Amino acid sequence: MNALIADRSLYSFRAGFLTGLGALSADVIFMILTIFFYELMKNSVATPLIFFIGGGYMMFLVIEMIRGWHNDINIDPEKRRSSNNLVKTYLTSLLLGITNPYQILWWATAGLSLIAILGLSVVIGLLTAILTWIIIFPLMIRAGYRVNRRTAIYVIKIFSIIVLIIFSLLLLYNGFKEIINLITS
Repeated sequence: MNALIADRSLYSFRAGFLTGLGALSADVIFMILTIFFYELMKNSVATPLIFFIGGGYMMFLVIEMIRGWHNDINIDPEKRRSSNNLVKTYLTSLLLGITNPYQILWWATAGLSLIAILGLSVVIGLLTAILTWIIIFPLMIRAGYRVNRRTAIYVIKIFSIIVLIIFSLLLLYNGFKEIINLITS
């Protein structure tokens, strides 16, 4: 979804923001489902598995970002055409978010793990972070594109990779901690 937000932000802030808003709407739907499933799975044997899958999934995203580095640096936004239909932009990204296996998998693993670690208060933090991101990210893309497209892409990629690695390690650590708790109890 971030790639789509970035792509559409190259045309305009509004197109990038509405793409992010569609993804945020899908995240809200998944967050509600995740909270429901968390209550069902809390303190079960499946909890460490969810941590490991979530941590592994985030590491997979890091690897994919690194593998796609060359393609992202060499995009040619001048050859792309902008969408003037903003409702269509929002609905398209909402539909993509709801049907995106990566987004579904993130909420089923990493999202569920974060709720297990931090409690339900994480919901406000996640929503605030996502809303902040879908405003700041398109603005950064637009500003970076105007100043130095290549540097902006490098900075965004490096920051995203570092954040994903940190959260991946956090989830893997908690998975091992849960296994130790299950064994010792």
